[in-house]
Amino acid sequence: MAKQTINIGLAANDHTGDPLRIAFDKANDNFDELYLGRWNVLSHSAVAVAHTGTVAETTLATITVPAGAMGANGMLRITQVWSFTATANAKTMRTRFGGTQHNVFLVNTAVANSRFQLEIHNVNSAAVQKGAQANTGGWTGTTSALTAGAINTALAQNITLTAVLGLSSETMTLESYTVEVLYQA
Repeated sequence: MAKQTINIGLAANDHTGDPLRIAFDKANDNFDELYLGRWNVLSHSAVAVAHTGTVAETTLATITVPAGAMGANGMLRITQVWSFTATANAKTMRTRFGGTQHNVFLVNTAVANSRFQLEIHNVNSAAVQKGAQANTGGWTGTTSALTAGAINTALAQNITLTAVLGLSSETMTLESYTVEVLYQA
């Protein structure tokens, strides 16, 4: 649907604009397109969160996906930008959706940053998912297969972004992330 513009008339109270009922019908249609449509940013942050001082897995961000946001065939896209100490020591980033781990990436290169993207889509059900990943710069994926999930997206679910260091003296920083619903069906 194209954006519907409300006709406000030529001057106040000149009776040439849309009647109130038609105007609010257009407004409701525009909001439905925005909130129930094909694309919606659920969360984003450009506030860097660093992990250092421990080799324990540490949660750096938690994002809630509202109940029903994906529908039976909807898709989430999770984009992350990371920086890290540029050494050959192992560093691990994990993304979980509703507790199911959808990827693990190990960094063991001298590259100091990376952009990572994960897509998780429902498969004809609000409780069956597949996930695929893509990355640029420095990350080595532990698997290239689609990751399967059985998370009930009819209920609110959390996405967690975590980091694990090989040495506590090094640092991994989640520089930014964006979580989007690409479409809802």
